[in-house]
Amino acid sequence: MERREHIRFYFSLPMEFRVKVPETDESWESRAILKNISQGGLYFECETVPQLKRGNVIDFTFVTNPPKYSFINSPIETQAVVKRIEPHVAGSANFGVAVQFLSTPLFG
Repeated sequence: MERREHIRFYFSLPMEFRVKVPETDESWESRAILKNISQGGLYFECETVPQLKRGNVIDFTFVTNPPKYSFINSPIETQAVVKRIEPHVAGSANFGVAVQFLSTPLFG
C-alpha cells in the first residue's frame, strides 16, 4: 500500500504553466493537463518535451482553464523542485512532470 504525506486530488484539467528560472532571465510557458495536486506538489502531463530537468528549482505559475475550478483558484504561484519527468506516459506521446512545492503555493 502506498503511503503519501498529503492527500492527492485527481482530475484532468487543462492548464498552462509558466516557468521562470531564479536568478536568470530564462522563462517560458507551455500547455499541459493538470493530473493531480496535493499540499506537497502536483503532477501534470504535456505533449512537448519540457525544458526541465530533475532537480531544477523553478518559479512556477500554473493557470487552469477555467481559472476557477472547484477548490482550485488559479493562478497558482510557487517555487518547486522537479522530482521526475516521465516520457511516454501510459503509452502516449505525453511527458509527465512531478514537482514538489518548496514554498507554500499562492492561489488566485
